[in-house]
Amino acid sequence: MTSIHMLFLAAFTAAASIGFVYYQSPRWNYVDLVYYPLAAIGVILLFSSNEVQRKLFALNSVAENSRTALETMQRERPNIEIGETEAAFDSSLQSIKVIRDSASVCAQPPSSATGQCLAAVRFAEPTAAFLSTAQAAYPNFEDRLLASCAAADKLIESLTKGDRMSSLVAGPMASLYLSAVSSRTSLVSDALSFKENMQVEIDKLHQQAFKPTHPGSALLHEIQYEEASLAQLILFGISKCTTAPRQQLEHLGKWKVSTRTKQQELVEIENQRLALREQTVSASTFSWIQLNLWPYVLIAALSLKFGKGVAAVRKAS
Repeated sequence: MTSIHMLFLAAFTAAASIGFVYYQSPRWNYVDLVYYPLAAIGVILLFSSNEVQRKLFALNSVAENSRTALETMQRERPNIEIGETEAAFDSSLQSIKVIRDSASVCAQPPSSATGQCLAAVRFAEPTAAFLSTAQAAYPNFEDRLLASCAAADKLIESLTKGDRMSSLVAGPMASLYLSAVSSRTSLVSDALSFKENMQVEIDKLHQQAFKPTHPGSALLHEIQYEEASLAQLILFGISKCTTAPRQQLEHLGKWKVSTRTKQQELVEIENQRLALREQTVSASTFSWIQLNLWPYVLIAALSLKFGKGVAAVRKAS
């Protein structure tokens, strides 16, 4: 038997004896004035010392549910087959790098007014934006391919809108690309003949619209020829995007976002748990009072209440 058990028996025995002997004492009327405030303080101490534990319990439950949800999401990772290697994708970008390098050379002083340079400079900004996205660092090839293909769409849109290139070349280039994306077919074979086909169309237009001696006709002809050549390089450079499984890649991208969100949620929960553990250390005073001092105060209060009960029974009899 521990010391607190012995104290409990001794206190209740003494209270019962005092209540039995001094049952007529008016001091028993004041017991409740001591007992109920002490009971209220005990409840406050109980809730104060266990508040952090209640919060930890709730966080543990949330963390377990989030962990289960994350494990389920990880098992349901979409499986896709890209059908292309990253090395092949890098190789296809070389044709667009040729445009960027040509534009860079043409932009250096002294500036050149040739048709080749005038066309290349107009392609500089959108091709540089595309390469910035396609050559950026990504955690995996799936993310890189999805971002690069979205950038390829913007590249085609940027080139076909405004005055960067003539509609005679821009329209067929965009139609060829968008049709291949829609049917998810390769445009390499069409790209191989794109330059020659466009140059035939350019020649026909100039024969019909311009006289051989028309001023500026030769320069315009040279610019459109170069646009056809550059458009062919563009088509080669983004050819991997027409066969890429875009919908599956987008689905995988959404899955990754959801997974990262759930992982961040678990990290935040763990940080909250660590903060609560620190609060547990700071709340040690309440815990010490509850665990070491309050049992004796409670025994004394209950003993007084028991003694009053004994006195009431003795007085009634």
